[in-house]
Amino acid sequence: MADQFRYKLLTDLTAKADPSDTDLFAVGNNGSSGLRKLTFASIANAIKTKLLSWTFTNLTTSSKTLPGAVNELNSKITVVRMTETVTNGFTRFNWPSGMSASTHRVVIVPQYGSGTVAWSYSVQLGSDIVVYVRIGSERPTDGIQAIFDAVFIKL
Repeated sequence: MADQFRYKLLTDLTAKADPSDTDLFAVGNNGSSGLRKLTFASIANAIKTKLLSWTFTNLTTSSKTLPGAVNELNSKITVVRMTETVTNGFTRFNWPSGMSASTHRVVIVPQYGSGTVAWSYSVQLGSDIVVYVRIGSERPTDGIQAIFDAVFIKL
């Protein structure tokens, strides 16, 4: 059996698209001429451990590891589902408690309503956020309920 493997060319082996955890890989042992075996699961775990512990100095977050940076960014985002009545092509709402234009930015993501909201944009006016809504290229009929997500990002 060992001789069969020794003389088999790599190009003659059957390809496998999705390795399973128990699949074996041959690796050279640094400092010796012998081959060792690794399972795919051990290679995957080693990669995961490296990714979780590496320091990425070019991240703009205070934490320079991937888990720390993701946690930091997640802690700065609040999403609020808004349902507002549109009048004259816009709706206006107040900043949520504890948030203001000096501490947060807001991004409006159109969802749906009694008409399909094609696009919208927001303007921050003091304590109010004004959202201009369009359905297609038209201003919607007064009184429709525009539904959108307001994504608040802490500065």
